[in-house]
Amino acid sequence: MRYMGEKIWEIRPRTHADILDQICADRGIDGIKKDGFLHPHYEKGMHDPFLMKGMKKAVVRIITASQRKEIIGIFADYDADGVTSGAVLSSCLDALRCTYHIYIPSREEGYGINVAGIDYFNKLGVTLLIAVDMGVTGKKEINYAHTCGMDTIVIDHHLVQKDKLPSGIVINPKQKGDPYPFKELSACGIVFKLAQALAHSVPNVLSKTQIKWLLDLTSLSTIADMVPLIDENRIIVHFGLIVCRKTKRIGLKKLYDVASIDPEKISPGVVGFQIAPHINAAGRIDHAQGAYCLLTETNPVKADRLAQEIHALNTKRQEELQVMLDSARLIVFKEKLHFKKIIMIAHKDWKPGLVGLVAGKLTEEFARPALVLYKQKNISRGSARSIEKMHLLKAFDSIKPLLISYGGHARAGGLSFDNTNFSKVYSKLLAYADSHFSYEDCKPTISIDGELRPYEVTETLVAKLKKVEPFGFGNPKPVFVMRSQSIQSLSPVGSQGSHIRAQIANLPIIYFQGMSASYIPKKDDVVDIVFTLEINEYRGRSNVQLVCVDWKQS
Repeated sequence: MRYMGEKIWEIRPRTHADILDQICADRGIDGIKKDGFLHPHYEKGMHDPFLMKGMKKAVVRIITASQRKEIIGIFADYDADGVTSGAVLSSCLDALRCTYHIYIPSREEGYGINVAGIDYFNKLGVTLLIAVDMGVTGKKEINYAHTCGMDTIVIDHHLVQKDKLPSGIVINPKQKGDPYPFKELSACGIVFKLAQALAHSVPNVLSKTQIKWLLDLTSLSTIADMVPLIDENRIIVHFGLIVCRKTKRIGLKKLYDVASIDPEKISPGVVGFQIAPHINAAGRIDHAQGAYCLLTETNPVKADRLAQEIHALNTKRQEELQVMLDSARLIVFKEKLHFKKIIMIAHKDWKPGLVGLVAGKLTEEFARPALVLYKQKNISRGSARSIEKMHLLKAFDSIKPLLISYGGHARAGGLSFDNTNFSKVYSKLLAYADSHFSYEDCKPTISIDGELRPYEVTETLVAKLKKVEPFGFGNPKPVFVMRSQSIQSLSPVGSQGSHIRAQIANLPIIYFQGMSASYIPKKDDVVDIVFTLEINEYRGRSNVQLVCVDWKQS
């Protein structure tokens, strides 16, 4: 359930007659940029991979390993970005005829490179370790790998902590002094840039056409990891969705079948809410190795079995998440935590793989930062999600002496601390919140692209807006406002009557979870409505539909 209380409307002034020009202007896109934005071009939209610090050294080292028949070890994270990174890198190493092994830690092992994985590789005779979607915080572990006789390549996109960059080759556009012009790639996006660099260096082994087929998993990771869909990411997702629809990966095709996904209708929404959760479910409920095997399997029978298993795990994930969420809500209301600026809860029976999802749901529902932890014998570990006004990593920095470990970004992170410090951690974070944002800041802000009049809402307009796709983080779906409109009809719909179907100015409206909104109008009420637009198809007929985001009395 999303936050249904009062929201702040931020309406951008209409400065352009053409709505498409207005939307581009709102996103800071004009001149030459505008043409590239509205008409994505693969070759022109991609930056030179060799601009990235460490790229040339990595390419030389991998090609050398291939020529010398060395054994390579891939150390990949357990989430969708890590698993796809491992799968894309595997495709490159297969083309180079390399011998390699992969190690994906369980969530119980925790995030990052660990000694157990390095020891595993050492027993297998690995001489080149490549870490994907992890490594920039693993200075000690990387040094240990070096003592085991391994060279290392770290491919990561997480923030680099001052003076903690590991030795060896590091590819991360966020590292100090990196001239690469775009810093917001997913980890798999950086692996894709490595693939481009390898194809440039050994075109007779790895062609540009082969590289383009890797865009299916690269776009999946880009959407799943919620990096902004601008610059190169926009190119990756635009063309990657095309590849997703035509994918050669048997495992993905089987997943489409068992999850009832129509390949022709794959969009960022389908990836974000259907495909990526399946990939993540393996690591959340069982082990991410199953998802990696699904994405790399070439045997149709095995791929079908893996897809069925992953689908079953995703169903289980949904059921267990609901139980955990219900339990979390009970604690929140019982302890009146929704009246505090931060929600922080813990339980010994909660699953490590689901605490991040619960934290995200609580932040969405209560419009404030949320920390959800699972208690082990002596240590509490968990995940946090935040609002725009509170930078999680900076908040964690402020209580560093109380923490065993922590990491993350502005809006998402993880931490661990001694159970005896629970109250201290919570009180310090609440004090930090008091000095950084008010209760008013907890109200979500809806950014509105402009005002529309009823006669402007047409299928032609919706077709025009499609040029702004793909929509997602960093490039949200255009949001509009319409003022002083009379409600012609209104009724609850859905299996539980939780949604609202209504009509204004002969335009149909759907408001998901609208019956939980702070304001529910009656017939003939005059309202201002905030909405997005979509084409609703039903029984062979289509019409423009307003998807209500919020409304209030005029």
